[in-house]
Amino acid sequence: FRECFGWAAYLLPVAIVAPLWLQDKVPFGTVAQAVMAFHISLDALTVVVRKFRSVSALMAEGSRLEGLVQALSTSMAAAQRPQPLPEEVPGPEVQAAGVALHLPNGSQLYEDLSFQIK
Repeated sequence: FRECFGWAAYLLPVAIVAPLWLQDKVPFGTVAQAVMAFHISLDALTVVVRKFRSVSALMAEGSRLEGLVQALSTSMAAAQRPQPLPEEVPGPEVQAAGVALHLPNGSQLYEDLSFQIK
C-alpha cells in the first residue's frame, strides 16, 4: 500500500498537468514543479499517518499524567481535612479473624485471614 501511495505522488500530478503541456497551455517545467509540489504537500499531510504510533503514545501518556494530577489533587484535599485518630484498644494484644484482602480492581487476594498482634 505504501509503495502504491508513493508512486501515486509522482503519477497523479503528471496525469493532471501533462494534458495541459500537450495542449501547449503550460511550459514543460510546470510538470516537474507540480510533481515536486504535490510530493511535498503529500509528505506534509502524511506525517501524522507515519507517526501515528508516536502520536497515540503521546496522547496516552498525557491521559495518564492527567489522571495522576487528578489523583494527587484529590489526595492533597483529603490530607488537608482533619483525620480521625486511631482508637486505643485495652489489653496487651490485637487480633482479627475472617479478614478478606481485595485488590482495587475487585479481585480477591486472600480470604478468611486471621492474625494476632501482641
